[in-house]
Amino acid sequence: MPAGNAKFLMDSVFELAQRINRFRLADAEIGLFCAVVIITADRPGLRNPEIVGQMQSKLKMVLQNILVPQHPENSTIFTELMTIIHDLRTLNTLHTEKFLQQARVTGEQVREAAVSRVPTGSPPTQSSLQQHLLYGGVGDWGGQPG
Repeated sequence: MPAGNAKFLMDSVFELAQRINRFRLADAEIGLFCAVVIITADRPGLRNPEIVGQMQSKLKMVLQNILVPQHPENSTIFTELMTIIHDLRTLNTLHTEKFLQQARVTGEQVREAAVSRVPTGSPPTQSSLQQHLLYGGVGDWGGQPG
C-alpha cells in the first residue's frame, strides 16, 4: 500500500475515533453502540437476516433510551452516532480493499520467490495451509480449490 493511502486511512481512523470520543460515552454506551454496529442484517451469508434486523432495532432502541437521559445537553447524540455507523462502514470497506490489495501483492511476491527457489522439474510442495494462505479458496484443507 503506498504511504499516502496508508496515511489517509490512518488519519481517517483517528478522526473518527476523535468524533466518537467527543460524545464522552460511558462503557455501557460504547458497548451498546458496538453491538449496533456489529449486529446488522445486511451481512453476507446470514441465514436469518430478519431476526438479526429485529435484534439491531431493539439494540438501537435501548441505546437511544439510555443516551437521551444520560446526555440531555446533546439532543442529537443518537442521530449523530447513527451517522458515524455509515462512516465506520466506509472505513471498513476502504481498509478491507487495501488489505486485500496488499495481501495479493504479498502473495504474488511469495509465490514468485517460492517458484524461483524450486529446482526445475520439481513441483513446489506446500502444505494445504500454505496453499490457503497464499492462494485462498481451499475449501477442505486438502489442497483442492473450494
